[in-house]
Amino acid sequence: MTAPTPTPAPTRGVIHDLGYARYAGERRQPSTLWRVIARNQLAYTWKTWWRWKPAILGALITTVTVGALLYFSRDKMFDALRSNGAAARLIDGLIPLSFKFFRMAAFIVTMTVASTSIAQDRSTGAFTFYFSRPVRPIDYVIGKLVAMTAVMASLLMAGPVVLTLFRIGLADTPTEALHLLPLVGNAILVGAVASLIYAAAPMAMSALIGQRWPALGAWAGYWMFGIAMVAFGAYAAWPPLIVIDPGVAIEVLAIKLWHLDMTGPGAEAGLGAALISLTLHLTVAVGLIYASVRRHALASVGASS
Repeated sequence: MTAPTPTPAPTRGVIHDLGYARYAGERRQPSTLWRVIARNQLAYTWKTWWRWKPAILGALITTVTVGALLYFSRDKMFDALRSNGAAARLIDGLIPLSFKFFRMAAFIVTMTVASTSIAQDRSTGAFTFYFSRPVRPIDYVIGKLVAMTAVMASLLMAGPVVLTLFRIGLADTPTEALHLLPLVGNAILVGAVASLIYAAAPMAMSALIGQRWPALGAWAGYWMFGIAMVAFGAYAAWPPLIVIDPGVAIEVLAIKLWHLDMTGPGAEAGLGAALISLTLHLTVAVGLIYASVRRHALASVGASS
C-alpha cells in the first residue's frame, strides 16, 4: 500500500505597489494649515485679469485723483477758498469721503470672488478634499477670511493710508504735521473694519447658499437692495437706525473719526451706533460662515473634528 501524496502548501502571492513612495516633504503643524488655505485663496483671486486686478486699478485711480485734489488745494490760488470754513472742511474731508469710492472697488471683488468662494468649494467637491485630511473647519474659515481680508485691505486700507501720509507731508509746519498724525490711525481703523466686513459678509452668503451663481445673485440683491430697504425702513422709525446698512455705518465711522459734519441720512447717527452695527454684522457673518462650514465638513468623507 502506497502512502498518500502530501498536499502541497498553498502559495501566498505578494503584491508590491511599485508606485508607492514614502512622503519625504515638509510636515506642517496642524495650527499652520490655515496658511495653506489662505495662500491658495490669494493665488486663485489673483489669477486672470477680471477678479482682483480691475478693483486695484479702480482704487489706484481714486488714490491718484484724491491725492491730486489734496495737492492742488494747497496752492496759493486756493487760499481764499480755504479761508471759507465750509470749503476748508470739504478739503479736509476728502480722505474720509473717498471711502465711498474705495468701497466701490471692494464691491467688485465681492462679486468676482468673495460671494462665490465657499460655494464653489462645496459645489466642486473640494470640501471632501480638504476635510478628508487633517484640516479642521476653523482652519478653513481662518484661512479664507485672512486671505479675503488681505485682498480687501489692498483696496480699502492701502489707498486711505497713503493719502493720509501724503496729506501730512503737505503740512505747512511740523506742528501741523504732528496734529495730523493721528489721522493715520483713523485710516487704518476704518480700512481694517471695512475690509473685514467686505470679506466676511459675502463669504457668509456663499457659505449659506452653497451654489456659485445663486450665491452671487443673492449677495448682489442683499447688498444693493435688501439691506438698504431694511435700513431705510428702520430710519423711518428712528433715524440713527440707518446704520443698519454696513455701507452707511462705514461712512459714519469715517466722518466721525475725522470730526466732520455729515449730511444726508447718516447725519443723526453717532459713532457708537456705527461701531455697534459693524460689530454685529461682523459677528453674525463669521458665525454663519463657521456654522455652515462645520456642518458640511462633518458630513464630508473622513472629516476631522
